[in-house]
Amino acid sequence: MCPTTSAPPWTCKDMRNFKSPWGNSLPLFHSANLNLINLETAVTTCAKPWPGKTFSYRMHPANLQCLREAHIDYVSLANNHTLDYGEEGLLETVKKLKGSNIPFAGAGVSPEEAQQPAVLGLKDEGKNYSMHVYSCADHPTEWFNVPNLHSIDYSSATRERLKQLLMSNAIKPDLKIFSVHWGPNYSWAPSDDIRSLAHFLVDECAVDIVHGHSSHHVQGVEVYKGKLIIYGCGDFVDDYALHAEYRNDLSAVWRVGTDQDCA
Repeated sequence: MCPTTSAPPWTCKDMRNFKSPWGNSLPLFHSANLNLINLETAVTTCAKPWPGKTFSYRMHPANLQCLREAHIDYVSLANNHTLDYGEEGLLETVKKLKGSNIPFAGAGVSPEEAQQPAVLGLKDEGKNYSMHVYSCADHPTEWFNVPNLHSIDYSSATRERLKQLLMSNAIKPDLKIFSVHWGPNYSWAPSDDIRSLAHFLVDECAVDIVHGHSSHHVQGVEVYKGKLIIYGCGDFVDDYALHAEYRNDLSAVWRVGTDQDCA
């Protein structure tokens, strides 16, 4: 069992509240039909970090109320901080998200749960849409042997596995989203491997939106065959050091609309 000691909810320490991390951006989130984010932290009271990591992130489970205040409808868990407090911390993260009715993908209590999509519903302009959201990460490589985290590389074998995974669902969604933590920190342009995989996801896996993250600053966006590829969405709520060269003080909320004439 994990120790039950950790920092209390930060809102108890001063006059801030659960809305404070979002600043003046809450109206943007509240006006959206659906809000999807990459949650780059463990949600746990576990005190034993993964050995050898430079940075280990966790949030107290009580602070999940911060996500509720922004009407967050989904979180991606496949990234390089979900396992910062080990598999026990991951299991608590999954348990707390389920208890808060916050859908997720990319990690779970089993490999099957980690790889399966979150199934969401979206209502827009009087129409109902079904959405499947998948999540995976290409680093850290030392977590590749953790079966309940969805990790990928850029091999042909991985492409075949992804194609089978994304195309095997008997119920076809109206919208398919692939949320992926890829590439190094602070790089302006995605690598050839990343761009090639993004195109493969559109060409062979019927992905409509590629939601890329990891760079810590905004990278380029591509509309490829009518599908949206966000190579690096940038950070939004964080307390990282600022790097003037990469302007990681700038953030973006990515708003995507649906075509009311689509099937």
